[in-house]
Amino acid sequence: MTERRLVNDGPVPEIGEVSAHATRCGYRLVRDSTPTDRWLLLDLDDDECLYSALTLDGIEQYLNE
Repeated sequence: MTERRLVNDGPVPEIGEVSAHATRCGYRLVRDSTPTDRWLLLDLDDDECLYSALTLDGIEQYLNE
């Protein structure tokens, strides 16, 4: 099983902002700990991965669609 790190807050304000945006849209933002360190949007109810991106900008773009 892949280890995932929950991101609710962070030293970089952007992480907190994107995480809050994801929560408002029904997702949970996590950082995958694989070598690519992709950002993942998980369903709040069942933790199913619904979208992933290499950057927070990619996550933000998806959330804004």
